[in-house]
Amino acid sequence: MAQNSGIPTRAVIARKWTSLTVAGAAVGLAVAGTAVAQGATLGGAETLWLAQTSSTEGGEGGEAGAASVEAGDTVDLLVRLSKIEAHILTGLDLTAVGQAEAAQAQFDTPKAEIYETIEAALTAHNAPAFEEALVALSEAAKAGKAPDELQAVHATVQAGIEAARSGIAPSAKDELAAVLALTREAGEDFEAGVKDGAIAELGEYQDARAYLLAARETLTRLSASDDAVVKKAAEKSAEALDGVIAALPDVAPQGAITADQGLFLAAAAKVELASYPVK
Repeated sequence: MAQNSGIPTRAVIARKWTSLTVAGAAVGLAVAGTAVAQGATLGGAETLWLAQTSSTEGGEGGEAGAASVEAGDTVDLLVRLSKIEAHILTGLDLTAVGQAEAAQAQFDTPKAEIYETIEAALTAHNAPAFEEALVALSEAAKAGKAPDELQAVHATVQAGIEAARSGIAPSAKDELAAVLALTREAGEDFEAGVKDGAIAELGEYQDARAYLLAARETLTRLSASDDAVVKKAAEKSAEALDGVIAALPDVAPQGAITADQGLFLAAAAKVELASYPVK
């Protein structure tokens, strides 16, 4: 069993392989380079031993009841910062379609279920706090502020997140590992949220969608890197995520959903393969 620099592995059951088509080639390459496929037939389930970059499991959406992150757990810190972004993006999208109550829950989640788990670690990194900005956004939504006003408050939150990320000072490898972790978790949430092309758990579907959008923001930033290796890895990873994002409807879909978990698995494999040369 191949392993990445001693990083622990976890078993992932890959389903619906027939949906991968061309992307299956990328899965095969990623498996050859960084994992070993267990099983002989593509018609049934296979087990892929993929490098486990971080532990982001919690309650619904991976946050409720989650343990606090240690200062040295850089990838987990980055993942949780991206999850804050993800919930806010979902809240803004729900506000835009007139679902204020559902949006409020999304604006409340970052402070109540995520920020408090990373606050001590951010302090250890001398990263500036942005708790007040999160509270301000939640209060603005509660007061019924218009979408453009919420966007203005969101800009303050986003500046706080970026300052916190700078304080952590992650490497490009750390950031790509966080993108990979978010992509994998998005796939797990999608599997729980969508059954037979229909919404089974809306919150899980929304988390899956938003985690990809937040991960895509990270890749946009890394694509501007002066390091040609990092730039290429980010661009290839972004292309992989774009294919999944394009297959997802809006934040509150009404019709059938044609995407399946195979797309997420293929994207994760492509991100892992693209990230491999980054040191």
